[in-house]
Amino acid sequence: MIVQCPHCAVRLTIPAPRPGDPPTECPECAGIFLPQPATAAVPPVPEAAAVEDDDPFTTAEPRRAPEPAPKGRGAKAKAKAKAGAKPERKFPVLLVGGAVLAMAAVVGLVVVLMSGDKPKPVAANPDPEPAPKKVVAPKKDGQRPLPPQPKPTVPPEFAELFAASVTNRPAPTVLVPSLQKIGPDDLTVPPFASKAAPPEGGGKMTIDETKKATAYLKVSAGAVRGSGSGFVVRATGDELLVATNQHVISPRSASPIDGPPQVTVVFESGLPGEWERPGQVVAADAELDLALVRVTKAERVPKPIDPDLAPKLAELMEVRICGFPYGDALSIGTRNPNITIGRGAVSSIRLNDAGAVGRVQLDGSLNPGNSGGPVVDTDGRLAGVAVATIKGSGIGLAIPAHELSALLAGRVYPAVVLSSGSETNQGAFRVLAPLADPLDRVKGAALHVWTGATVPAPEADDEAGWKPLPGANKVELARVDLGATTRAMVGEFRLPAGAKAPAVALQLECRSATGAVLRSKPVAYKFVLNGVQSASDAIPIETFRKNLAKYAGQVVAVRGKLVPGTPRRGAVYEVTVSDDSDVRPEGLTFVADREVATQLSEIPPEDQALPVRLTLKVGTPAANGTAAARVAQIDFIGRGNRIVSTVPATEPAGDELVALNRAPEKFVGQELTVMAYLSPVVAGRDDDPELSLLLFSEQRPGNLHFTASPALAAKVRDPALRGFLHPARVTLKVEAKELDGVGPRVVTVKKIELLDRAGRPRSVLE
Repeated sequence: MIVQCPHCAVRLTIPAPRPGDPPTECPECAGIFLPQPATAAVPPVPEAAAVEDDDPFTTAEPRRAPEPAPKGRGAKAKAKAKAGAKPERKFPVLLVGGAVLAMAAVVGLVVVLMSGDKPKPVAANPDPEPAPKKVVAPKKDGQRPLPPQPKPTVPPEFAELFAASVTNRPAPTVLVPSLQKIGPDDLTVPPFASKAAPPEGGGKMTIDETKKATAYLKVSAGAVRGSGSGFVVRATGDELLVATNQHVISPRSASPIDGPPQVTVVFESGLPGEWERPGQVVAADAELDLALVRVTKAERVPKPIDPDLAPKLAELMEVRICGFPYGDALSIGTRNPNITIGRGAVSSIRLNDAGAVGRVQLDGSLNPGNSGGPVVDTDGRLAGVAVATIKGSGIGLAIPAHELSALLAGRVYPAVVLSSGSETNQGAFRVLAPLADPLDRVKGAALHVWTGATVPAPEADDEAGWKPLPGANKVELARVDLGATTRAMVGEFRLPAGAKAPAVALQLECRSATGAVLRSKPVAYKFVLNGVQSASDAIPIETFRKNLAKYAGQVVAVRGKLVPGTPRRGAVYEVTVSDDSDVRPEGLTFVADREVATQLSEIPPEDQALPVRLTLKVGTPAANGTAAARVAQIDFIGRGNRIVSTVPATEPAGDELVALNRAPEKFVGQELTVMAYLSPVVAGRDDDPELSLLLFSEQRPGNLHFTASPALAAKVRDPALRGFLHPARVTLKVEAKELDGVGPRVVTVKKIELLDRAGRPRSVLE
């Protein structure tokens, strides 16, 4: 379950508590509380359209960077956490001789004796992050700072588990069949595009018709609010189909635990007759950044902007950019914003690897909020869908109209072939072909499976694209729904797995509602048997719990479920483990060392427990039947009982910041350059600032404390950077000291290069 610490406001993922469980200790602020579900409303995040886009290659709202939770422990941390939800301001420092007066229960503030210290700002915290690790001891008049805390030690009850290293039990290896694709061809078919030539002069629209077809989209997902543009592309009765960008209807800053985003489509926005309807996302293509939203019970039916009637593109072609830049920031009164129509021109037609138009470059103003809006020529015909801008350059980018036509026609994406196990002398496989088909034009699909000595040469076909493989076995595929906007054609087949593996070729076939047939080019595969690790030797955790005395002192492999998150207990860390029913075994405590806990902290938190194989060193049960077990290794279990990843990893970390966080003592005195996310919030005092750098998994490197000069910290506080996570190349130096002698390793940040999507520096902070 997801809970929120009432002291520092950080969100935690923990198992559901059982009657009699002790209170939970927050791993960030050390506050003690009884867990309750995190149902309290989070202050709303400003809309995307009202914030300047920090990424020069997209108008999507970047992922928001939460403000840091307050530092400190105990009553002081609790009081500051309460103050953290208020607007940013500074509190006076009162000098009271020899004592610290706590007034958190009355006004949520702590008045601290800080002789000579400057007041600390308390920042608003709309979406809390784990609290920074630095602990600053309060000063009193006439007293020196408190001495460093002693090094944490292993609690006595766990001493026998950490007295010696543990030799892990390797997981058994089993042979699993797989198919390896040969060559560059993908197992897919083109869209069912109309072969009829568009009518001469078709698709022309007046400015008034274009304005009525353009819609203002408002999106909400939990506390996240965003907006963008869209336009009607199809109308059937009172049902409309609205095109937009995928990043508009699915903000990157939204959390999966908040459920699917809610979309509201506003027509004739800002006018006296404006009207709105809820929208349902029926198709989305993250790679192309396109989406389709269905609206029912329309009050009025505007004339659609048909992508099938697009004009031929040419450089210097004049265009009109339609949409709602900056969203509600440009609205007046209580109405939604009026449409903005800007002039522009096609400055470049950029081709992809296949030689088709991949992007339309525009010389014109695209701003946050224009995303998803139509870019039309002077006759109102669709030239493209606004998608991105290069900040400060006056250059915009649009998706060509033919990509939207393909999405409407029904797009079958490259199929994947997965092993689903093995049987006697046979390998079992499953094929899955993702499908976007908002108009239900794809009515059926099949897979042609050919085996033999040599794959036959493919033969072209004028109607279907390619002729069927001769002598192939035809397997019908079923259409299934995988989510609100995701569908797929799936099926299963088997291949002989004898001593001599056959040559294999697969061919995908799709049928439309009109009876048209399209086939992919035959794709050759190599049949192989791979040795993979399996969790088949692990005993269920329920069986392990019933036989603790039998396993005492042994190293055993146990199967259970794990929730990432490791509260610290002295020099060890507690690991939360449950059975397959998500019930924690009574009387069992699981602990791990820093290496295991650090690598677990690199994993993004999940809203559900993950199946794992645990290598455990079992302690001696106490008289009351309780016992502790040391988690020496965690194997995450995937499909088919196969192990997909292991903690701690045996191979070196490929990420410099991850490697530094895992073993900071190995890098003392070195100057390194690492890749990270910069969260542009600064904690600590003005003369001792703390920066927030995150791993690319968006997790905080818990073994590191980042500091910088006041000048560099001031640049990080730049309001233009605030609110987002920025990919950055960071130059830093690893110091020889730890925070307060026991905490994270101190790392001094020397230079920060903020990067664009292509990895090029766009600004430097130093």
